[in-house]
Amino acid sequence: MYISESLAPLPAHPADLPWPTDEWPDARHQGDAALQLPAGVAALIERAFQAKADPDLGETHALLMIRHGQIIAERYADGLTAANTFPSWSQAKSMTQALVGICVREGLFNVDDRIPVPEWKNPDDPRHALTWDQLLRMSSGLKFVEDYVDGSISDVIEMLFASGKPDTAAYAAAKELEAPAGTQWKYASGTTNIIARALGGVLDRQGEDFRSFMFDELFAPIGMTSPQPKFDAAGTFIGSSFCYCTARDFA
Repeated sequence: MYISESLAPLPAHPADLPWPTDEWPDARHQGDAALQLPAGVAALIERAFQAKADPDLGETHALLMIRHGQIIAERYADGLTAANTFPSWSQAKSMTQALVGICVREGLFNVDDRIPVPEWKNPDDPRHALTWDQLLRMSSGLKFVEDYVDGSISDVIEMLFASGKPDTAAYAAAKELEAPAGTQWKYASGTTNIIARALGGVLDRQGEDFRSFMFDELFAPIGMTSPQPKFDAAGTFIGSSFCYCTARDFA
């Protein structure tokens, strides 16, 4: 059974909802009335953008709130504007998964198929039978430590900023299984980079060619113009973490 057959259908997109779009409509000033945010929300926004970083909220660079397809709040830190791009971090994972969906739509593979990973090509390798779906759901069973605390053991830091940086997918694909596939969920950025490399292989596109695919098939059709996807030295989109966009394009 394909995954799509086991999910409830998505609700129909309302005909009057302005999305996808090149510009978000602005609900803050319609007619003579200015939109008033609830006092608690307005106070929290002020707190987020105070000159000294809030100990609980951290440092805030941009805020955009969309309701019913319209902007109801937007603010940027000093020196920044709506034209600035910001790091995606794990929002890039949603982009990678959307690209998988596009390939499935085009009949290039199904998510239940075995994912083509060169390091796992030996049929005797216990990772050989891992599927796209198992990696997409982060239930591959691969050993991967997702820790962002300096001084701690961290595969994600090693992959993105140290020895794994030149080939992020190869770093992640070298990990052994620590649990049978499908038996546990574990957040792991490494699996997304394996997926991104596998997508490049299926499409026979790396680097700028893959970037063109992203714009032609995903970004341009939904009105995104600012994305700046980043690639490692092997030409793989770092789909776990790095696609810079404006706040409006993220929305």
